[in-house]
Amino acid sequence: MNSIDTGMGVERTLAMIQRVPTVFDTEFFIPLIEHIKELSSREVFTEEDNRLIRIIVDHVRSAVMIMADDRKIGPSNVEQGYIVRRLLRKAIHSADRLDIGQGFMNSLAEIVIDMFKNIYGEVERNKEFVLTNLTAEEVKFRKTLKKALRKFERIYEETGSITGKDAFLLFTSFGLPLEMTRELAEEKGIKINMEEFTKQFEEHREISRTATQGKFKGGLAEHTERIVRLHTATHLLQAALRKVLGDEVTQNGSNITEDRLRFDFTFSRKLTPEEIEEVEKLVNDIIDQDLDVTQQFLPYDEAIKRGALAFFKENYGETVSVYSVGDFSMELCGGPHVEKTGVLKKFRITQQKSIGAGLMRIRAVIED
Repeated sequence: MNSIDTGMGVERTLAMIQRVPTVFDTEFFIPLIEHIKELSSREVFTEEDNRLIRIIVDHVRSAVMIMADDRKIGPSNVEQGYIVRRLLRKAIHSADRLDIGQGFMNSLAEIVIDMFKNIYGEVERNKEFVLTNLTAEEVKFRKTLKKALRKFERIYEETGSITGKDAFLLFTSFGLPLEMTRELAEEKGIKINMEEFTKQFEEHREISRTATQGKFKGGLAEHTERIVRLHTATHLLQAALRKVLGDEVTQNGSNITEDRLRFDFTFSRKLTPEEIEEVEKLVNDIIDQDLDVTQQFLPYDEAIKRGALAFFKENYGETVSVYSVGDFSMELCGGPHVEKTGVLKKFRITQQKSIGAGLMRIRAVIED
């Protein structure tokens, strides 16, 4: 026998050969760690500081290598993209605790890319994709973080506590990592009930699973890419109609096929050509902005309080799925939807007609 497969991996093997205590003491990590220390204004690093630094370099490096793959997996709320997002957000949170400002991920990624580009060609080939996504995710999460921290403080001021349900709300609705919520709570002498959080999380996962299967009330039976895109376009259409025509517009029904969407709504007359043009422009402006389409699971009353549209109350349970497109649209819906509005390309209304007293019908398409 010439060799034994220990499963140690290259980095652990290197650490052993070089007789260093951890992989973070090898040349795979030392340049990254030194860079983070340079970005920090601290002159002395505690054991906790060094732990945070290791988290940053390990998480950003891992995320960069995932995103650099030719499949181009960027941060998102689903599947592999969700892993990327969790890695990056943990790194951003850790950097904040070290007082490291915005832009650190891109500078760190440049070192990672330079380190591996001669081994993995796709790292250099997909560099622009990686850096663009890192910038966007950092900007987005820092904005989210501000809202989450304000919500945390508001809950604490009103109740004097942070419950497992509160932690779950902060996690699902505000993107605040559980570990961060626990750390903030501990600073105030509060221990979060993890059993309560886990119960909420399991209920959330079951609802999500059911929605994905198309069984959540209000969901689509078919999930082809084209139908999903038209489903999102229907939400944008309704929001645009209400902005142009007023709150008199309420959904009365819809039907989506591979070729078009049909949207029935309450309104007293046909739209003028100018109104149709304005509705189309609003929808296409949102498409051009390539906004995120996000999903949250909320108690029904809270969703309505936040301004989510719901026109079929009898179809909803205590917990509901809410889809939002920036500040443009928020609606109770089982999904599924696209992740970014840009994939809709172009929206066009093809027909309108009256289908009864105070009821109108619009047909529309999306064009590549």
